Amino acid sequence: MVKAWLGCRELDLAEPPLPWSVSAKQFEAIAEDALADLPERIRELLANVPILVADYPAMEVVSDGNDPRMLGFFAGVPYPEKSHVDGASPELDRVFLYQRNIERQARNPDEVVREIGITLLHETGHFFGLSDEELEDMGLG
Repeated sequence: MVKAWLGCRELDLAEPPLPWSVSAKQFEAIAEDALADLPERIRELLANVPILVADYPAMEVVSDGNDPRMLGFFAGVPYPEKSHVDGASPELDRVFLYQRNIERQARNPDEVVREIGITLLHETGHFFGLSDEELEDMGLG
């Protein structure tokens, strides 16, 4: 499976941008707007969680068994599992948004904006300890 996914990733890297692709700067601005739309308490809890944008998942992420066409990824320790006794977590919490995969999921610029918001909610949901099934039930699958 991983070998096939790495091959898929390589093919995706060779694909040209879609007609409704946005610039990296526009994508980041849309993501910042989506983050700003979250309730204040959620933004406070996410204050130390960087939201990073990349075209596609890194080879290491795919090599770990993750689908190269995923739209986003939460890396770190979910908030409910954090210990305040053991000290700092050895891994930095991060949310990744994969621009080219999100654009491939969309069919026009408005859908790109919508999908960025949904993906950001989905991945921050993982930060708060929600499973894929729970997120799916909330319409954020």
